[in-house]
Amino acid sequence: MIADVESGVAEFSVILVYDVFRWGRFQDTDESAFYEYRCRKAGMQVAYCAEQFENDGAPASTIVKSVKRAMAGEYSRELSVKVFAGQCRLTKLGYRQGGPAGFGLRRALLNERGEVKTELKRGEHKSLQTDRVVLVPGPDEEARTVRWIYSQFLKKGLSESEIAAELTERGILTDLGRAWNRATVHQILTNENYTGNNVYNRRSFKLKHKPAANGPEMWIRSDGAFDAIVGPKQFRKAQAIIAARKVIAHELLVSLKGSASVDWSHRESARARMRVLVKRILRKHGFPSDLQDAAVQTVLRQAEALSSQWAV
Repeated sequence: MIADVESGVAEFSVILVYDVFRWGRFQDTDESAFYEYRCRKAGMQVAYCAEQFENDGAPASTIVKSVKRAMAGEYSRELSVKVFAGQCRLTKLGYRQGGPAGFGLRRALLNERGEVKTELKRGEHKSLQTDRVVLVPGPDEEARTVRWIYSQFLKKGLSESEIAAELTERGILTDLGRAWNRATVHQILTNENYTGNNVYNRRSFKLKHKPAANGPEMWIRSDGAFDAIVGPKQFRKAQAIIAARKVIAHELLVSLKGSASVDWSHRESARARMRVLVKRILRKHGFPSDLQDAAVQTVLRQAEALSSQWAV
């Protein structure tokens, strides 16, 4: 609307607004005034239909309008607190809050008696206040794919990119019908919903502030809220590997760059020394012992692929 007003293509001469609240519940009252100023500057009048003052720029109406803008922002803040409290309560009861279920999971709609009414498709929402939404395991083939991803990551030590490449080669698509990549596989490996736990507030995006990642102490959870696809031990093991990988990545990179000039395909003695070095770093940071051999092989493969670039 602002663009139409400022460009002169608007086919109206007055903007009718029910009240100051409907103009916008901005947290910064100056932002509300700014948008109205832009309309007025373009020759467009803004009229508040349900307000008891004339929007004529008089001192009295300006003061009342400023107070009501502040009230609108405060109302939005209070409403945000109430909505968040309600979402937290429902999460603790095991009900789903948020968007799509994700690969291998589905959203089921329950009535007030807890009976399944239907499965919600992507983009569908509940329409009755008494209805609730829970997560349930999806089709068997998707559940098997999720378990296969964890198996490849934990038992074979494959990276997310390697797993994604194999999934793509098999012709398996994500829940969005797209090819897999490192990020989508990583999301599977870090999503606690697959263990049957209902987790909410991992990220915050309140009152149009920038999205922020919250620490585990701020998460709202209900453990064992629905049937699990992956066991909790498998999930914790995957998280330990991911966490350790982040910590040791820099140390490994520095060590491997120091050996960048080694001819990996012909100097087996150098490869043996590198195996010892990598294992020492893995043990230092508590990397699971049963996965160290696979991790070492992955690091050596990556080092071989990148050694020529580092040596330049």
